[in-house]
Amino acid sequence: MPRLIVSQNGQEYRVVAFTAAVTIGREPDNDIVLASPQVSRHHASIGRQENGDYLLFDHGSTNAVWVDGCKVNALRLGHGTTFRIVEYALTFVDDQADQRPTPVFADGDEAHAAADPATVLLTPEQAAQAAETAQPPPREVAETLRRLSHLCRDLHALDEEAALEEGLLDAAMDLLRAERGFLALVNDKNELVYALTRSFNPRQQRSEVRQDLVQQVMDSGRSVREDGAAGGGSLVCAPLTSGGRALGCVYLDGRGRDRFTADDLTTLELLALHGAVLR
Repeated sequence: MPRLIVSQNGQEYRVVAFTAAVTIGREPDNDIVLASPQVSRHHASIGRQENGDYLLFDHGSTNAVWVDGCKVNALRLGHGTTFRIVEYALTFVDDQADQRPTPVFADGDEAHAAADPATVLLTPEQAAQAAETAQPPPREVAETLRRLSHLCRDLHALDEEAALEEGLLDAAMDLLRAERGFLALVNDKNELVYALTRSFNPRQQRSEVRQDLVQQVMDSGRSVREDGAAGGGSLVCAPLTSGGRALGCVYLDGRGRDRFTADDLTTLELLALHGAVLR
């Protein structure tokens, strides 16, 4: 599931997940509200196209959308693309998206097309038509995102690190309906230690923990989802990363094959990323 990492002046990070479309602007009816008088009421939007591409559109805003110092009207987003709206930086994250250099779509004298010869220019009418094809997320996905948003807001309200760790693990188990779980963190000696557990003791039940997958997550900085865990169950594990370094991981499991979906893994990734930013 794609998501946007939003920051204001390099601070106050938040993560917004979506499936097909997201609107950005100053008014409260937007999916992402940027509370600055310099942001237009309905500044921009992102829509998923039939070929799977995600396109960003500027809705004729006063202060524009900027990428690498260039003003753009429309942009095909690739994994890791960052665009700016006034003092806000928004980074598009989607491991399934193309990671090639992102061509810019624009129109008129202010167009800044990328050097890629395959760049396609869209007229404003074509851009508007493409934006209208985006479909809202399914109801169950929207409900999960609503709960995720509320849980992230609750995590923001926690001041003590211990309370944050408990809130993070409990939120993950609640959203993914996991039976067991633990939060492991890297200590001052660069050792991965169990900071918090739920419903089992990984030290005493070490054989039931996929240590190889935990190590894989810590080494690669990428999450995993696997069936056939101990006892024929399923597991998910996501890293807490900051500054390109894994600070720890969240590990959940439960009985039954196919217990966790790809969307569940994305939800856990977002929670872990949010928790790492707050630590």
